[in-house]
Amino acid sequence: MHTEVRRKIQAELQKDGLSAYLAITPANFFYTSGFHSSFLDLSWRMTGTDMVLIPADPGLEPVMIVSDFLSGAAGRATDIRDIRPYSMWIEARDLDVVASRPNEAQPTLRPVRPEQYRHAEIADIVASVLNEWKCAGGRIGTDLDFMQVETQSHLVNACSRAKFVDWADAIYRLRAIKHPEEIRRLRNAAIVFDNMLARSFGGIKEGYSLEEMRVECELGAIETFRANPSIGEYQGSWAFNAIGIGDTNRVKNGDVIKVDAGVRLSGYYSDCARVAIFGDPLKEALMVYDALNRAYDAAALELKPGNTMRVVHQVAEETVRANGLPNYTRGHFGHSIGIDNLVEERPFIGMNDTFLEPGMVVCLELPYYPPSVGEFNIEDMWLITDNGAECLNFVSRDLHLV
Repeated sequence: MHTEVRRKIQAELQKDGLSAYLAITPANFFYTSGFHSSFLDLSWRMTGTDMVLIPADPGLEPVMIVSDFLSGAAGRATDIRDIRPYSMWIEARDLDVVASRPNEAQPTLRPVRPEQYRHAEIADIVASVLNEWKCAGGRIGTDLDFMQVETQSHLVNACSRAKFVDWADAIYRLRAIKHPEEIRRLRNAAIVFDNMLARSFGGIKEGYSLEEMRVECELGAIETFRANPSIGEYQGSWAFNAIGIGDTNRVKNGDVIKVDAGVRLSGYYSDCARVAIFGDPLKEALMVYDALNRAYDAAALELKPGNTMRVVHQVAEETVRANGLPNYTRGHFGHSIGIDNLVEERPFIGMNDTFLEPGMVVCLELPYYPPSVGEFNIEDMWLITDNGAECLNFVSRDLHLV
């Protein structure tokens, strides 16, 4: 899969007249290499350390730049053959090295390690690769939109003849059309949400807390993985749940309960949502849900190749307005989904003219958060097909009354 990804990137680089692409975000590092960098996943502060350089010239080999601590694991996980390590603070050399007595003939047995890492060292590796590729003065596409100032300044200093340009939108366009293996992983991630929902809704009772609901969501995900480990590598869950109004966060009569959650499975996320009401529902709550549900059904019919995101957005918004909420407005009604750790990816289902294409996976959502009633959201994952769209979720979108 990742070899095919790099070929797609090379074709786009040639089309845009760029010499290379430098992947620095956690998502794009994984997308181009197939290796999960634990340091990039751990903290946004590590962005600008582990990188992948892809040449526009298909006759050249891609290069992965990783810490010396991760270089062994990276070599086992990726099909990129050229791996260039930089030094980190961690001592992970084997005993035969660390237990050897240093002498003048082997001064490198006691290297001076950085407190964390050296930006300049990493930038120098990038510069050396560009020199080898004979494109040190070329235009280099990168994730400039997400690059830290310190990383950028060191790259500009080390690669003084190169011009770094933002290529984030191009990568998001490529990532929007999914490889069959990506679709398989996203489909499985959607199924895990369905089980999370069943577990969390099954626990609803008076006094049920947000923390209990979060735990039940997590247990639903874990149980799904335990029952079928082949579904994918379980890498955790997330939740943006809500109970009632105010800050009590414990279920009482009439409360609107929203489960908006998902998992990370083999690098790929799910993002889905459903609504329940405990006890006697307010008539306002029923009206809001009916408007959102009608709009969802109408917008889902527009998920088909050839339509633009604008069309789906307009149908969703106009249908809500026509069903009792004439002043309702929202910036987007969903998004692409894949490997971003922020879950929501470009393109968004907003007022833009991005075309829906076969192979896209999008989350269609109809949220509304009236402070006096509660939080609502209906959200599913959809695969755009040649003829329309396939919903990847199986749980009913009907309002769940407890």
